[in-house]
Amino acid sequence: LQAVLFVPFIERVDFTFAAGPSFFTAEQGFSRGISFTEVPPAFNAINVDGVEIVNVKKSGTGFNLSGDATYRITDVIGAGLTLRYTRASLDMELGDGNTVEARPGGFQVLVGARLRF
Repeated sequence: LQAVLFVPFIERVDFTFAAGPSFFTAEQGFSRGISFTEVPPAFNAINVDGVEIVNVKKSGTGFNLSGDATYRITDVIGAGLTLRYTRASLDMELGDGNTVEARPGGFQVLVGARLRF
């Protein structure tokens, strides 16, 4: 679902602006517990015996904003540049009442060919 605004600029250049919701799914492994033993005789070093890893998967909604510029080389073929920003905020439950806020998304730059029919 997108709200799109198409803006013809000059004869061979067009701009498109869009905004809308985005759906995100994030999966991440977190270390929840580390078991270790101290090394004698000075006890100034440790051996790591194990690490407990918790895998958390969370889905949620965020938003996206984008802008696109297209230059038409011919009536059918063109070249374009798209700038897009997406973001969401997901609270990932680690158990025992602990949560971590994940912020999936980010900035994208795309360059490509355009075909118009």
